[in-house]
Amino acid sequence: MARWLKEMAERAMGLKPPEFLDFVQSVVNKEKRITPFKYGRPSRDWYKSFVNRNSHIIHRRAETSLETCRAKLTKDKVDKWYSNYRDFVVKLGVLEKPQRIFNADETGFSLGSKAGNVIGPLKTDSAQVPHTCKWRS
Repeated sequence: MARWLKEMAERAMGLKPPEFLDFVQSVVNKEKRITPFKYGRPSRDWYKSFVNRNSHIIHRRAETSLETCRAKLTKDKVDKWYSNYRDFVVKLGVLEKPQRIFNADETGFSLGSKAGNVIGPLKTDSAQVPHTCKWRS
């Protein structure tokens, strides 16, 4: 779960602590797991212990709003991002296969612009193409 949280945050889709606890509860209920959780929901103490056990992978950090990210953009940063992205697509051999490329804003799929705390790794440079992308050609 910690690696999944890390990857979600790297893709700008970090979960807030209550959302993560909702997810754990849904897994526990769906798989009918026997746990010490009341109503199948982990407590704040469990959450704190989970974060401490996985502190080498994840941290709780403030999420940057979409508006803040966009306000920091410059022409040079955008040009560099697209140059890196083109190199990435060429390396994968999908430049001439547009049906293999999915369109998404590099900031992720945030449905709201209100920033909050999310679980994930410390911030990375979002101007680079994530190395965690897995493509099939």
